[in-house]
This record gives sequence, structure tokens and C-alpha cells, in this order.
Amino acid sequence: MKITDMVSNNFWMKMLAIVIGTAIYFYVHMLIETTVDIDLKVNVLINTSLVESKDIPDSGVVSEFEVANDSKNLTVMTKFKGPNNKINLLKNDPPTVEIIVGSNKEAIEAGKITVNLDISHIKNLPQNMLLSDIDVEFMSTVDIDIVEMIEKKVGVKVDYDFSDSTLVNVKGVSYTTPSSVTVKGPRELIKDMKFIKTKTIKNIIQNVTQTDIKDEVELLEFYNNTPIICTPKVLSLVKLDISDWDEKIVISQVPIKYMALSNGREVIYNKQKYVTLTVRGSPTLEDGTQLRKLTVDKFRVFVSIEMEENKMIERRVMVWTDLKGVKIDVEPKFVKVMVKKSQ
Repeated sequence: MKITDMVSNNFWMKMLAIVIGTAIYFYVHMLIETTVDIDLKVNVLINTSLVESKDIPDSGVVSEFEVANDSKNLTVMTKFKGPNNKINLLKNDPPTVEIIVGSNKEAIEAGKITVNLDISHIKNLPQNMLLSDIDVEFMSTVDIDIVEMIEKKVGVKVDYDFSDSTLVNVKGVSYTTPSSVTVKGPRELIKDMKFIKTKTIKNIIQNVTQTDIKDEVELLEFYNNTPIICTPKVLSLVKLDISDWDEKIVISQVPIKYMALSNGREVIYNKQKYVTLTVRGSPTLEDGTQLRKLTVDKFRVFVSIEMEENKMIERRVMVWTDLKGVKIDVEPKFVKVMVKKSQ
């Protein structure tokens, strides 16, 4: 055999040996066992076949159980042990943990339950992988909060602010479409609920014919700071009770208060010390109480002063009140004032 042939043959034999050795190395490496911690997402299911119907008096609505919001995004730390190739599959495509509440044929009740997890709770393994391919060395316990949810028909209360609608008297809401909605939420929250409010309507009403609001008025998604579900979620129509300003009450001798007297300034000329208020509409307190008689203390009349010293200028008279359903006119509308430094 020629020397060149021997060298050539030995070269390819060496290359084949390297390839075979590398393959053996990786094969053995894949079979070496390793340990890893992986956070697994927890899915909680409820065995609805064990839920008994509990009707609410005078409502005819059946209750159900749900997983509380704070228990819907749980994860649990799980320690796996197995061959490197299987562990890599787990890390790239983690399985999930499935918990079925009521799986032991026990009655389901609202409250917090603690579940001791084991390998039987692991679901959705990577493709072509079995539970027998790995060992689960540790799974922590998990706490799940179960709430009893009920549905109930309640009335609708429209929250509105028409304080800028000074051209007409908006007395309130005549009716809504629909007039009632179905609300769903925790039993303790919903059972005594009478109505659900809308988000505040703040339209400016220009005339007495503008009685319909068809802007899909949204209902609140929270009740006592707890999320609830309303069906439907919006009102298609809110009908307003509107009239022209007809009734009026005149209040005389309402004192003016001069505001923002700072840096040692004082008013030296304010011939106008009082104004007359003409109140039209139906004076109503925040709690809905309608007043038949008005007094001076229900109004605050003031003039804001920010001016140069020893200069006579004219300022608008402003009126504040916490009454609803009123339009207020003031006479005179302007006063002349002058200020100087205090001695």
C-alpha cells in the first residue's frame, strides 16, 4: 500500500471517529439527569354538576360559583428532575396545573380552599412527552378563593349633571330604556342591591324639546368598589323631564363678599354692598329634598379682586350655591371697586 493511501485512509477514519464520538457525547449528555424549577400557570375549574340551585327570594335567579379574580392568575413553583432532553422540552413549552374544585364529590362552598398539589395535577405536557418521562420532586400548595355569584334584576338610576343647562329647567329623568337590567356579582354584594347607577351624563340642554338622550349611556362596572357585570351594559334611551323656567323666588339684601384681598390691600370704595337674587326652578338639595323656602345662607355672593392699587375698576358679581334644579340671576351684575394698602 502506498504511503499516500495510508495517510488518506487514516484521515477519513479519524474524521469518522470524531463524528461518532461527538454523537455519543451528545447522546450521553441528553440522558444525564438534571433538576430545574419552573413556574407553572394554574387553571381552576369548577365541577358545576355539584352546584345546588339557591334561589333568591322574590327574584327567581339561580346562583353559581366562580373563581375569584385574584385566583385567576396563579402560578406555582414546581421542581422537575429528568433527562436533559426532557427538561429542555419542559422549559421551552411549560405544562399547566389543573385543579377541579368539587372533584371529590364534596359540596362546593364559597370561601378560600387550600389544595395540596401532586403530579396528577400536571396537564398539557409537551408533544410526545409522558409524565413517566420525568419526576416531580416538589410542588407547593396553592390557595384558591371561590365566590358565589348571583344574577338579579335591578332598577336603573341615572346620574346626571345639567348644571350648565341654564336656558331650561331640567327637573330630572322621566324614564329609561331599558328601565331595569340584570346584574351579576358576589352574593353578599348583590343580594340587597336595589338599583345600579349610570356614568354621569353631562349634556347641555338648550330647549324644552331636547328631551331624549340616545348616546348609549353606560352603566357603572363597579358597585362598592367591586367589579360587576351588567346586561345590557348601556341604556339606549334616557328621557328627561324638562320645562321652561316658570316659578321664581326673589331674595333681596344678599351681602357681597370681596375675595382675594392679599398683600395688605383693602377695599376703599364698594358702593354696592348688597345684591338681589332671582331664583327660578325647583330648588333641590343634594339628597333630593325639595325646598319650599329659600334663605340668604343658601347662597354665596362674591367679587374676586386682583387689581392695581388706587385704580377704580369694574368686577363681575358671582354666585355660588349647592342647590340643584335652579337658574340664578343677580342684579346688579357688576360692581365698581378700588383698593389701597392698609395703613
